[in-house]
Amino acid sequence: MATEDLKIHNELTGSLGKFAAGVKIHVVDTNFPPNITEALIQQMQTEIIAKRAEYDMIENQARIKFDEYKTQFDKLETAFAAYCFQIYGFYGKQNQVVADFGLKPYQKPKGRTPKKEDVK
Repeated sequence: MATEDLKIHNELTGSLGKFAAGVKIHVVDTNFPPNITEALIQQMQTEIIAKRAEYDMIENQARIKFDEYKTQFDKLETAFAAYCFQIYGFYGKQNQVVADFGLKPYQKPKGRTPKKEDVK
């Protein structure tokens, strides 16, 4: 997870905690909004912390699976390259038969074109 996102998460959960503490102190004030309760704010804080923990766990699992995938991909890519070189070696790099394997036949070098002053 990006550090900035974690920082924002920590700021929000910290603010919710401070807000809940302020509600606890001032809930007895006259005309204090009745829809704001300490329990509600603490519930909000608990829910976001739980969601973050769940997200971090799943992200870690995804990272592990990606590492497994990347390892397998690199292994297969190396093996496939070796097979391609074997086919080129068996048939020859310029043989059109290699196209049957999805490989591109190498082109014969055309050589240098003579300059005008070289031609007599």
